[in-house]
Amino acid sequence: MYESANGRSLAVPGPTLQEILQQSLWDSITADWRRRWVPAGERLILQGHPGTEVFGILKGALRVERMTDGASSVVAFRSSGDLVGEGPALNPKARRMAQVVAHTDCELVVGSADRFRQVLLGSRVGFLLNQYLYCRGQEMDELRGASDPELRLAVLIRPLVRNAWQAGGSHDGLVTLRVNRDHLAQGLYLGHHRARKLLNALSIGQFCSKGELEIDLRQWEACVARLGC
Repeated sequence: MYESANGRSLAVPGPTLQEILQQSLWDSITADWRRRWVPAGERLILQGHPGTEVFGILKGALRVERMTDGASSVVAFRSSGDLVGEGPALNPKARRMAQVVAHTDCELVVGSADRFRQVLLGSRVGFLLNQYLYCRGQEMDELRGASDPELRLAVLIRPLVRNAWQAGGSHDGLVTLRVNRDHLAQGLYLGHHRARKLLNALSIGQFCSKGELEIDLRQWEACVARLGC
C-alpha cells in the first residue's frame, strides 16, 4: 500500500526491495550510503563497463536500457524503493548488462558494491534480495510472454504509476506519466505499428499530449490485480 503526497492510499502489486527488507533493515543497510540528486536524462550506468556502485532510489524513476548495435531499447523502469546496479555486488567480475538513465529527476542513495556484497554474505539480506530479483524476473516474463498486451503495458508502467502517485496522488482518479510512445513500444517488445494500435485504444488510460500518458487508476489496478507478484 502506497501513500501519496496528499495522504491517499494506492495498492500496487510487485514489491520493491525496500518493502521486502522493511524500513528498519533498509535504513540500516543504506545508512552510510551517500545521497545524490540526479537530473532527468543523466546516465548513471554504462552497459559493458565494470561497476563499483549500487543505487537505491528514494524519489523519482530510472529507465533501464539495453544497447544493441549502437541503439538503446527500454527494458524496464524502476522507482522509489527499488535497487539498480546490483550485478557487481553479486559477481565482482561482472560487467554492466544494461545502461541506466534517470527518467525523471531523482534522489538516490549510492553505496559501494564491495560493502553491499559483505552485507549479503552470511545474512538474511541475501535471501531477501533473491526474493526481490525473483519478482523482477517474473515481471520480465510478463512483459515478454503475457498474451494480453494491455496487461504487459500495465506491468511496464507500474514503477511510473507508483512514482506519480507518491509525488502527487491522483486528480479525479487519474495520474499523468511522463513517458513517450517509443519507450513503451520498446519495453513491450512491439513494433511501432502494433504499439500505436495498442496505445490508441487503451482501456486503462490515454495519451493526452506528446509525452504524457494519463492513467485511470481504477482500471489500472483491476488490470495488475491479476498478477501474483
